[in-house]
Amino acid sequence: MFDVMTISIISIIAFIIFTIIGWKRTDIKNEYSAVIDAIVEHFIDERSFTPDRLEKYTGMDKNTIKKYLDKLVKEGVLVKGSGAWYKLKDPLVFLTEKDYNRAIRLTRDDDILYGAYQNPYFLHFYFLGIYGFFIAVLLIIAGIYFGLLESFRNFLVSILPGGESTLPVFLLFLIATTIILVDALDNLIKAWSRERYSVIIGKLSGISYDKSLADELSGRIQRGKISGVDIQLSPLQKLANYFIDPPIGNVVVKVKGQKKPIIFKNMPYPREMFFVIRSIMLGSLGWRKRHARTLMLWRAKGMVPSIKA
Repeated sequence: MFDVMTISIISIIAFIIFTIIGWKRTDIKNEYSAVIDAIVEHFIDERSFTPDRLEKYTGMDKNTIKKYLDKLVKEGVLVKGSGAWYKLKDPLVFLTEKDYNRAIRLTRDDDILYGAYQNPYFLHFYFLGIYGFFIAVLLIIAGIYFGLLESFRNFLVSILPGGESTLPVFLLFLIATTIILVDALDNLIKAWSRERYSVIIGKLSGISYDKSLADELSGRIQRGKISGVDIQLSPLQKLANYFIDPPIGNVVVKVKGQKKPIIFKNMPYPREMFFVIRSIMLGSLGWRKRHARTLMLWRAKGMVPSIKA
């Protein structure tokens, strides 16, 4: 058991550590507060602004503001344009800077409320193919190691330089090689689908999306043409959402004059996407102003310890 002196020292050290952590987190929150408040209050609709324009609202000097703006760019809250201009990037936009600029250009500088990539192959043949292969390799290796596949084990022992003694090392090498191969294929397919399946929801332009290879958001659903929207979560998606971040799901959009709905597969934050589509259908975007500050801080992870909606 610890004596009184040891407990006292541990308590003092813990108090100092948590005091420093609390001070740092409060400092992080306060240093952004004035800049974020000014952006939300004056530029939530205008969106484009410069440090000079923020200077009169914050009382800070331009260099300090620019430092905070650059940190917000790094956190994915803002996008830096040409010259000294910055643009507010909605917290529900998960596009690369290149694709975000493309979306702004193709929607004629519309206010983009949601932007992400659908991954039609995830949890389908892609999931079964790549990860099924990985699981199969693991099962075979386990069978060889525990002697369940005796013929394979004897064959490997006969061809390995060290025989039985080097078998475990070789099996570990096979597992490592399989992990690298699966990870490479996973990244390759994700990168390919990310470049080809953008989905953009604009305040005025409605829903724009890629339909084919090398597409330029040729799929368009005008906001007045949207007759309904729903979320579909398969049992496999629900299971996956316990282990992955962000959550994914299919968003089904019904279009006036079309018999079949358009399904956007494996969209990140499907519920948020659903509410954005409902908002532009009803012409009710008041939530964006009401919760703009909360959403910005939520996107700028690490700036505050917790955020309540």
